[in-house]
Amino acid sequence: MVKKNAIMRYKILDALLSDRNRFYSVTELLEKVNEALTLDGMDYVSRRCIEKDLRALECAPYNAPIKRRIWHNGKMCIRYAEEGFSIFVKKLSEEEENLLAEVLNTIGQFDGLDTFEWLDSLKKRLDIKEHRRIIQFDSNPYFEGRNLIGSLFTAISNKQVLALKYHTFKDPQVREVVVYPYLLKEYNNRWFLIVGVEDGTILNFALDRIDDFKPMPHIDY
Repeated sequence: MVKKNAIMRYKILDALLSDRNRFYSVTELLEKVNEALTLDGMDYVSRRCIEKDLRALECAPYNAPIKRRIWHNGKMCIRYAEEGFSIFVKKLSEEEENLLAEVLNTIGQFDGLDTFEWLDSLKKRLDIKEHRRIIQFDSNPYFEGRNLIGSLFTAISNKQVLALKYHTFKDPQVREVVVYPYLLKEYNNRWFLIVGVEDGTILNFALDRIDDFKPMPHIDY
């Protein structure tokens, strides 16, 4: 059984070896590991221990693709050969990849919105290949307020308080209210933003009645 201290060292080494912005020699790996260990109240380890840990990472069950003898700025460095590899990230099975691809495709109904560009980036990082869509929902690509969904999604995800400007169906005068957004909901081919306000009241605003909004970072969510 691998001891707790060894797992701690593996975790530190994994982060260092996967860092694509830095190059570490074995000596520097030793320094970084000992620095982290002392912060957690653990004893220093020797270079021999680190080299033994590296060999352990290369073996089952980790099978880490460690590349040695990398010359950088006059020193011999070591790192993972595969970008994005981590012993703590399990490779997706074909079934899991298909399921995740379908989830991303479903969210991808809103592809094209600037705020959702991270979808393509996520697919690339996870190396998810394109799959035929097998589930589809009704959506109206022409509804008024569609351009707000991406930004509102981000505001809800980041727990941002918003100063919301809106008008009602009967009154075109623009009003403003500070809201705590928490849900985007589609109903009868219209989209609504569900929010809370300071007194605890729950309100909903049709996106086609929202004129503008801005984050209020000085107010706690």
